[in-house]
Amino acid sequence: MIIADEPTKVYSEYPDSGMPKQDKVIAVLNENETSDVLQIKHSKDFQYYRVRLRDGREGYIQFGDKFRVISKNK
Repeated sequence: MIIADEPTKVYSEYPDSGMPKQDKVIAVLNENETSDVLQIKHSKDFQYYRVRLRDGREGYIQFGDKFRVISKNK
């Protein structure tokens, strides 16, 4: 599970290299909002978490954004 420490962008896709495009932002997790982690993805330059949002949509959060990854059991 991911918990946002500050607003964190969720992208519809992750690029093979370089930074994600701003037009691919599908949502923003607000502070303390959570999302389930489905998979960890790697591109040439970055790591991304594939997540499922509360409304059921799936997207990607770039590693290094202001969030924590924790076990759901905690």
